[in-house]
Amino acid sequence: MASMNQVERAGRVPAAQQPLFGSPVQIVGAALLSALVVGVVLAHSAQLGIALLIAVLFLPIALLNLPVAIALSVPLVFLEQWPGATRVPAGVAILLALAWFGTVGGRRTLFAEILRRHRGMYLALLALMTWITLSLLWSQDPGVGADALYVWYWAAAIVLVVPTVLSTRRHVVIVCAGFIIGALITVAISIPQLSSGSPSDYATRLGGSVINPNYFAAALLSTAALAAGLIAISRRRLHRRLLMVAFAVAAVATVATGSRGGLIAGVFMVVAAFAMMRGQRLRLGGIIAVGLILGAVWISSSDSTLSRLRDFNASGTGRTDIWTVAARMWEDHPILGVGYMNFPEQSRNYILQPGEISSQFIIDQPKETHNAYLGLLAENGIIGLALFAIVVIALMRATWQAVRRFEEADDPAYASLGRAILIAQIGALAALLFTHNTYNHTLWILLALGPVLITVAERTMPNPEPVSELAERS
Repeated sequence: MASMNQVERAGRVPAAQQPLFGSPVQIVGAALLSALVVGVVLAHSAQLGIALLIAVLFLPIALLNLPVAIALSVPLVFLEQWPGATRVPAGVAILLALAWFGTVGGRRTLFAEILRRHRGMYLALLALMTWITLSLLWSQDPGVGADALYVWYWAAAIVLVVPTVLSTRRHVVIVCAGFIIGALITVAISIPQLSSGSPSDYATRLGGSVINPNYFAAALLSTAALAAGLIAISRRRLHRRLLMVAFAVAAVATVATGSRGGLIAGVFMVVAAFAMMRGQRLRLGGIIAVGLILGAVWISSSDSTLSRLRDFNASGTGRTDIWTVAARMWEDHPILGVGYMNFPEQSRNYILQPGEISSQFIIDQPKETHNAYLGLLAENGIIGLALFAIVVIALMRATWQAVRRFEEADDPAYASLGRAILIAQIGALAALLFTHNTYNHTLWILLALGPVLITVAERTMPNPEPVSELAERS
């Protein structure tokens, strides 16, 4: 009898290892139930239905391999501004967040390691989120900020989830490839919608009918950098050729957005690239020359782009007036700011001061600051900007440390990829000089790769240091 009991116990599958569905009937039932729910939601709202459908498609991947599911979701970030698809990224993000909460116990070691190694950055991130939330208390219209507060929490979740789930070279490559694929799909959808018109018309700018061209330009610059970085680690000729095509498309598309801020961010990236890639400057110069030639060809064939870039000044869309108002606002509220998302609400109070300021984008069509750093100062004061800077610098420092670790491990290919990611981060941050979306999720995905890279690099070292020593040194 005892032996029979032992056999029965040995044949049982532990509860933690049992499959989610035990039979084909259960699988079919779950599929039919999912189809019914999606159909009901689609009948009620097309946007919600599509978001739920894509989330359901991601569910099996999330259950089987959460790191791959997160990496594959990166292209969906580009859907945030697509008409009719804005809810898709949010739906998938909620699903992935639930999967992360459900499996965090199985990654306790990595989770604890990441929190210890980057504890200063995460404390600063917590302080930033707390400060932005508290700013609603002294806002003139707290409801406006409360409605949009979720985008900041989403960005913070990216910085927490990505490093505590992704931990291998394959994960890093998939995220970079997903970023590139998302950008190229957006380009493909935007090209047929280009039309002729005045240079100031969004319809003449690539992405204008799908995504803000200035945001798109920043993402395309990062795409070009990531494509160049993946070329360094690609062993197959076909992959390198495809990545070269992706780089060329991103370079041309950046110019086609007509974003003057994007071109300035590109200059920052070129300077950073020449500073960091000393042994590869000749090759780098050739890559940049190709991008410039392709961009020049587009400009010469597009009168609207040429006209827009020729009129290269900061007064487009009333930027100088908005910046003046933001500076005045910060002078009046240097510590606290006026509260999250309350710049448009308060800006009308500052146009009666001495100096000529147009009211078009202050009263008639209230706009954001068109400069993320001025926006943080105006809305969240010097404390908000300082906390943001601490978080960003810590994440970029992690990327640079990873590059150094790869070099110490004699791994020049991944050191080059790390530099490319750092250059992409610099370009995205430089683009914020002309845009206001500090909560841009493509930016935070790039920044979150820093802690992932250093985890991968430490595991590459011949004699990795104990976690406790790494935490003390960081």
